[in-house]
Order: sequence, then C-alpha cells, then structure tokens
Amino acid sequence: MKSIISKTESWDPPQMSLDQMLAASESEEDAMAAAAVFMGEKLGAAMVLIDGKCGNMARLVSKFRPNVPIVAVVESARIARQLSIHRGVYPTTLPVGDAMGAAIKMSMCQPGDGVVKVQVDSSKGIMSMSMIKA
Repeated sequence: MKSIISKTESWDPPQMSLDQMLAASESEEDAMAAAAVFMGEKLGAAMVLIDGKCGNMARLVSKFRPNVPIVAVVESARIARQLSIHRGVYPTTLPVGDAMGAAIKMSMCQPGDGVVKVQVDSSKGIMSMSMIKA
C-alpha cells in the first residue's frame, strides 16, 4: 500500500496547453476555470483564490489540476465540506480578505506573491479574473 501511495503522490501530470484546456471546456464557466489555471501557471501564481459562494467554480478549476492550492470562499459550512473532497481545494467560509491572511499563515503563499483571483456572482451573471498580490 505504501508503494502505491508514494507512486500516486509523486506522479506529475502532463501540462495541458490553453488550447487543450479550452477544447475540454463545456461551458463559459469551464473556459474561465481553464483560463485561470493557465494564467496562474504562466505568471507563476502561488495560488488560486475563488470568491464564488456556491463552490462550482472551485470544482471546475480543480478539474484542470493546477499545481497550486485553490482557496475557495463559500457561503456555508455545508458547501465547504462538499468541496473538501476535490483535489487541491481548500474551502473556507471566511471573507476574502481573511481567507488570504489564512492562506499566508498556512504557508500556501507569502506576502507579495501573485495570486489568481476569480470572482463569480451567479445571480448577476458576472465572472472576473485578475492577478493580485497576497
């Protein structure tokens, strides 16, 4: 069992190009998730911060297997528990500013590191993505 775990944990998945990621996208949200992962990899982001209340964007970003942590700000503990099974997702119910501070305390990033921030407001149909400093 130990050898299986070691082999799995040491596996380095092949990196997908943006074209491959977009070809695998099934919706606008999926394409945004792919772009966030690609942007983070190209710009050397330390993590992806998602302000998306319901957790769907965090699930989609996880699908593209970024090499950095995904901190997902959600509205309820129930959604946070559901997200905890997704690869690389660290859900929190803290406000966005506090989530960034918690990520720094947990050594997911350092002050001044680049962070891809994805903001989703489903009720208004708004999605935005930007590179910010931790």
